[in-house]
This record gives sequence, structure tokens and C-alpha cells, in this order.
Amino acid sequence: LVGGPLPAPMQAMWNAWEDPQRQQQEAASRKRAALEDIEAITLSVKELLKIIEANPEEGAEILRFMLARQYMNVNEEISKSDNTKILFMDPKVMTEALSNLLEGDVRGME
Repeated sequence: LVGGPLPAPMQAMWNAWEDPQRQQQEAASRKRAALEDIEAITLSVKELLKIIEANPEEGAEILRFMLARQYMNVNEEISKSDNTKILFMDPKVMTEALSNLLEGDVRGME
């Protein structure tokens, strides 16, 4: 048996023990990653608030950039999905809406 495959009943017992252990490890890893993401976002928001308080125009530019970047990321993710529905939108309306959003005053976002 040394070095060879386990007999089916023993393999089933091993899998029954190993799967929950692996699932717990994966869940713990996902939780750590989520907490690290939250910490990074929190620090970023705090830094951005400092910039906005010190220089509202620069803060507005950063917010507009972040918003445009997120908009593009969301569209990219939607396009990758196998379960994506086709949306027909007037590009002029979308461009105007995004422009209005990007040109908005930071103080009006409160």
C-alpha cells in the first residue's frame, strides 16, 4: 500500500475528512483577503478625505478619475460574464450621463 492509491473505502473516509478541512482553510483565506481589502479601502478613503479637505479641486479630480475607472471596470466585468444580457443604449445619453457625473461638484456629493 505504501506509495500506491488508497482502497476506495479508505479514500472515501479520507475525502470526507479532508474536504471540510480544505473548505475551512479556503474560507479563512477568503475572510483574511476581505479584511485586507476593507483595511486598504478604509485607508484610501481617509487619505482622500484629507485631500478633499485640503484642496477640494484636487479631490474632485481624484474622485472623477476613480469613478471613471470603476465605470470601466464594471463594464469590463459585465462583458466577461457568460450570463450577460445585451443592452442597447444610446451612446450619446451614456456619454452625457457619465460626463455630467464626472463634472459634478464634490461638495454636491455629500
